[in-house]
Amino acid sequence: MERAAPARRRTTKKPKVENYYKILGLRANASADSIKASYIRLVKQFPPEQHPEEFQQIRRAYETLRNPAKRKEYDFQRKYGGSISKLMDEAYDLMEDAQFDKAKALFRKALEFSPNAVGARIGLIQALMLNEEPEAAHEEIVLLMEMDKSEEDQRHTFLWVAKLLLDLGEPEEALRYLDQAREKFPDYSSMFMPLTIVVYRALDRTEEAFSLIESRLSDVDSQQPDDLPLFTDWINAMLALGKRQYWSKVKPRVKKFLKSITDEDDRTIAINALMDECNDYIKGSMFQHAEFFVELAGFLDGKNETVRAAKQSLNYCIRLQIELERMPAEHILQPATGMAALMFYQEEFNGKQGNVMAEILESIDLFGAPTNPAEELRQLRIRYPLVYHQYREQWDDWFDKQSSRS
Repeated sequence: MERAAPARRRTTKKPKVENYYKILGLRANASADSIKASYIRLVKQFPPEQHPEEFQQIRRAYETLRNPAKRKEYDFQRKYGGSISKLMDEAYDLMEDAQFDKAKALFRKALEFSPNAVGARIGLIQALMLNEEPEAAHEEIVLLMEMDKSEEDQRHTFLWVAKLLLDLGEPEEALRYLDQAREKFPDYSSMFMPLTIVVYRALDRTEEAFSLIESRLSDVDSQQPDDLPLFTDWINAMLALGKRQYWSKVKPRVKKFLKSITDEDDRTIAINALMDECNDYIKGSMFQHAEFFVELAGFLDGKNETVRAAKQSLNYCIRLQIELERMPAEHILQPATGMAALMFYQEEFNGKQGNVMAEILESIDLFGAPTNPAEELRQLRIRYPLVYHQYREQWDDWFDKQSSRS
């Protein structure tokens, strides 16, 4: 009953204004080793099982600062956004408190004092987008692109604008800026490729994303631990396209890469990243997809208790799904019983609300009660033991009600 794998779209949730250096307890000139050491220390202090929100915040900070290109992009924003004046600092503080109107006023005041202040323009764009004023924000983006900047800053401006648009649910516009960037800076096309892959997936252009990832992998002679996102993107694109037959090709390449990660801290980071992907799929009840990532995490550390527990739980959930998928095909149970099983499953993994639940309840009423509830229950226990035992209490109540109706 696993759903087809859509590209996991970025939502239009408002991105937070975060100080990643502060989150990791570092100075802005921190070395790569210091960033890694701080991440490892904080992950041990805030494990995902007990502190999911803190862990995600720490991971966001680390994923940005560990990657030289992403860090440059982030530092580009901070360089212009936080160092112009106390006025700018106050405006960013207001944005952190979601006081966007006041922040806009301060950014505009800064632009009156200094029309060429790139940071003030960037801050104003953020405030407008976060305040759901896209048309005004796009006008400011045009002005930002026209401002005098070095070639390096121009490249980072393209990246920053594209990422902001993607985060705010405008992947088409994000791709337009990325296309412009590749055309203007052909020698730096690899700089724009990772974000282009993400945008393609957000647009359901997964086939192009898959091809782009493969071309990038073929261009790289040897990978470093920081290249893990490229491999997870490859797997996600494969799953989104429904090309599981490619796993025989993808799996050896991924395992070869994982085997090359020998540093203990790097392996811990990789396991956390793989389990993050796994948990994303679990949240969508896509257990068979999640299994790909828990298998790889187990390849890195087969004794990891979190990984072993997740693998055991996934195995059970997959078997449960398989039984549910067999029900309508085998025609052993009456339709109302099959719909009841789907209802119990839906309640457990997706809650009681929503259109799906309403349709299930309507179908059960339409089919009516089983003609022989006792025999129906016997067949359920024999043919679909996991479905029966997983929802035993619900089944007892349900069959009692069906018996009174028959």
